[in-house]
Formats: sequence, C-alpha cells, structure tokens
Amino acid sequence: MPSFVRSAALFTFLALIPACGRGDEVVEEQKVHTKQESTTLAAEGTAKDEAAMKQRQADTEEKLRQNAAKKKLSVLRIQLEEAQKTGDGFDIAEVIAKIAELGDMAAPFEPQLEPFLKHEDEDVRISALKTLVAIRQGKARPTLQAAFEDENDAVRAAALRLWRKAEIKETAPVLAMLDDYDSNVQYEAVAALQAADPDVVVLEKITQKVNDFQGPTARLALTIGIENKDRLGAAVVDALVIELLDHQDRRTRIDAMDQAHANKMLRKGVAEKMISILRNDPEEDVRKRAHEIMLIWAGAGAPAYDPTADEASRREAAEAWRAWLAANASKFGG
Repeated sequence: MPSFVRSAALFTFLALIPACGRGDEVVEEQKVHTKQESTTLAAEGTAKDEAAMKQRQADTEEKLRQNAAKKKLSVLRIQLEEAQKTGDGFDIAEVIAKIAELGDMAAPFEPQLEPFLKHEDEDVRISALKTLVAIRQGKARPTLQAAFEDENDAVRAAALRLWRKAEIKETAPVLAMLDDYDSNVQYEAVAALQAADPDVVVLEKITQKVNDFQGPTARLALTIGIENKDRLGAAVVDALVIELLDHQDRRTRIDAMDQAHANKMLRKGVAEKMISILRNDPEEDVRKRAHEIMLIWAGAGAPAYDPTADEASRREAAEAWRAWLAANASKFGG
C-alpha cells in the first residue's frame, strides 16, 4: 500500500476516535434525560392519583355525612313528635336544639319548625328561632326582626344576639330596641349596633340614651364612645363621661373616672364633677378613686382629703378642692 494511502487511513482513524467518545456521552445524556422524563411523568401521575384519591375520599365522607344526617333527622323527627305529645316545653326545646346542630342538613325541618316561633313556652320559641336562623342563614333577617316584637324579654334579647352573630349591618330595627324596658334587651341592642359598624348618627343616639341604661349597658356605651372619639368629637365624649360620673351604678361611675384619666380628659366640667364625687358620693370606693385621680392631676400642693371621713369633713375638703381648681384653671380646658 502506498505511503500516502496509509497516511490518509491513519488520519481518518484518528479523526474518528473523538467522535466515538462523544457518541458515548450523547447516549449517557439521552439515558439521563429519559430517566428524568420518566421521573417527572411518574410524579405527575402520582400527584393525579393522589388528587383523585383525595377527591374520592372527600366524596365518600360527604356521602357518609349525608346518610348519617338523614338517619339522625329521622330519629329527631320521631323524638320531636313524642315531645309534642307530652307537651313538655323543655323536651321540645331540647330536640329542636339538636336539629340546629345539623346546620343546612336540617332544611327539611324548616316548615315544621315555623309554628314553634309562636309556642307558649319562651324556651321553645328561642330554640326554634336559633334553629331557623341556622337553616336560613343569610335570609334570616325577617325572622329575627319579627322576634323583636315578642312579648318575652328573653326572646327579644336572644333575637338581638342572633342578629349580631349573623353580622347583619342594618341598624334601624335595632335602634328602636334602645327604648326597650328590659335592661338585657337594651344591652344586646347596643352590642348589635356596635358590631354593625355604625355611622355617627347611630353613635350619637347611643350616647344620648346613657341615662336610660343600666350599668352594663351604660359602660358598653362609654366604651363605644371612647373608641369613636375621633368621629364623635371630644365635646360629645366629654359630655358622655360627665354624664356617667353621675350614673346610679357605682361601677359605672368608677369606669367613667378611669376613662377620663386614661384619656387625659383634663376638662373643667370633668374636674368639677370629680370634686362633687369627693363630697357627695355615697360609696367610699368611688370617693377613693376620685381622690386618687385628682391627686395625680393636682400634683404637689393638692388639698387634704380623706374618703373615709364624715359628710361634714368631706364637704369642707371639697370646698378646698374647688378653690384649688379655681386657682389652677389653666390646667383644664373648657
């Protein structure tokens, strides 16, 4: 073989060596890619299988829940019929309360429960009201509003609680309940208004009614006033505090003083009312709290005062405090 032919063959052979090596690399890369692809497909398949399994499990659980609810409904229907036969209000109310636990699954009971809103026993009426609200949910407003007219104060109060829990924002029907003669109903009305994000007009109506409220309701009104001070204005809130410093409930008077102190209500009208408490309040702990706050406000040079002293001594000390207030009027706003 001529030498030039041998050289060409050798050159070709040497040129093929790297190509053969690269071929092995390509094969390995293809294997890795295929493996990754298989892993990805397997993972996707597993995820789909898991999702399908979870859905089947959820469907099964829902079916079991519905079947259990149907069985319970059948049992409760029999129990309700038996309770009606005995005429025992407690038993009827108890069965109706159990129906409420089924939530929307209790819907088949709705027509049967409606007459219980007029039952002679208030516990039955309350239980029926709660259950119908649970069934009707967002459509329960007319049912609750009708219960505001119930002759029994416990039913009216329950209706207002349910109104608040249902997050109904309409305030007009609730405002009318501020004039209710029952203190618990008044409290629930104020609480329902507080939860309804009331406008300034509603807030002002609440503050204007504080003298008609018993202690717990008056204190709730005070809290609402303080929380909405920026919207109501300082003058309205100051007037509210001054009014409650003269409230018949001792705890309310103390709370009003504490709010005045906590919110730095250094007003002449507030200070004058506090001095009046030093002299005239019948409760020693109320006089003591007024004195503690006045001492903080006065600082050095405060007049002497003993909350345990007799009326004549307290009168004399109160006059000294009035003189101090006149001399330090610049510390207090109008």
